[in-house]
Amino acid sequence: MGFATDKPLLTFFLLAYSISWTFFIGVGIILGSDLAILGVLGPSLALLILWGISSHDQEISAVFRRGRQVRFDRRVYLLVIPGFLAMELLAIGINEALGGDTGDFYFQLDLIGTFILQIVIIGFGEEFGWRGFALPRLQQKYNPLIASIILAGVHGFWHFPAYFLGAGTHNVPIIWFIFWIIPFTIILTWVVNQANGSVFAAAMVHGWFGVTLSAIPFLPSEDVVPLDSDLLTTLGDFSVLGAYIWMAIMFWVLALSLVFVTKGNLAYSKPKTHTPVSE
Repeated sequence: MGFATDKPLLTFFLLAYSISWTFFIGVGIILGSDLAILGVLGPSLALLILWGISSHDQEISAVFRRGRQVRFDRRVYLLVIPGFLAMELLAIGINEALGGDTGDFYFQLDLIGTFILQIVIIGFGEEFGWRGFALPRLQQKYNPLIASIILAGVHGFWHFPAYFLGAGTHNVPIIWFIFWIIPFTIILTWVVNQANGSVFAAAMVHGWFGVTLSAIPFLPSEDVVPLDSDLLTTLGDFSVLGAYIWMAIMFWVLALSLVFVTKGNLAYSKPKTHTPVSE
């Protein structure tokens, strides 16, 4: 218990990886079970365990309360939700104009099932941990941009087993996944800060991107680019990956615009009561 309370952020990361990778590797890769999807709950389950072993720490309790914090600056949704669609469609348009290959739209999606999976399971399953707990602590130690880059690395590497599982991340070479997840994390940092720490906002925006990922064809067809370990050592074919790369560039444009407009602080304001972080 002493390590958990003295090093809560490191403890959280270790717990999140242990829970998630047990499902991704043990249940998914080794046993071949579809229950591997439960690994996405790892970050939030890790926070719940940390809350228990830290004697119901009030700071962690506040994270769970922010899951139902729905009152915040509506510009968060007005910018990001239509913005994601606009950037993704623009990326497809640029790719097609340059002769790239873009697949068909998938409006036959089970929209209700997709929303439940992406927002309820993945959004809330991850965001109580990543943006609810880890981000505020990282921002107490580092400026918001550095905190975002650190979290992008931790969150990105958390997906590593997906390249052997065949599910759970984007089927593009890992270099392009990294190229995307950094600006995505910067944008989500601004979302959470602008929304006064709302986990609800983080889960909704994260989940909304997952919905568009499922519906808009900026990912290559898995028949052409399967999600496997080969993606760890290749740059891929730009004619096939063009829509995704252009989409990532659009995300960089938005992320850097937010950095510029907020003068680098991404709408962050220090808590009124500051608790020193020892990590």
